[in-house]
Amino acid sequence: RGAVEYVTLADKADEAAHRFYERVRSPLLTDLYIDWGGLPVTDVYPQRLPDLFSGQPLVISGRFTQPASGKIRLKGTRAAGPFSREIPVTFSPSSPPFDALAGFWARRRIDDLMSQDWLGLQQGAMKPA
Repeated sequence: RGAVEYVTLADKADEAAHRFYERVRSPLLTDLYIDWGGLPVTDVYPQRLPDLFSGQPLVISGRFTQPASGKIRLKGTRAAGPFSREIPVTFSPSSPPFDALAGFWARRRIDDLMSQDWLGLQQGAMKPA
């Protein structure tokens, strides 16, 4: 559920800190969850969805096991209370293979596995070699 602000040597640290604070002080949606509605979806990353901030995309990746269409429901909490939005999706059997998409999914999986390892080290569940 974290956020990041990259700071280069040419940036002013106080301005970067201010940008970061302004972005994360009031998320648009928290506690995000996707109800896949029985669609044949596996290996979705990140497994725990981050909070959604203004001007930031929500990027998820996953695999579908067979062609299908239906609606997913994005659920979360906003300042005014519960949020829910239905989004129609189609997993087409005629989609050509995209090597770039496989690479994108693999990078997301690696990121997720690395973050799990980091959390394990931080909580003392694992010890560094």
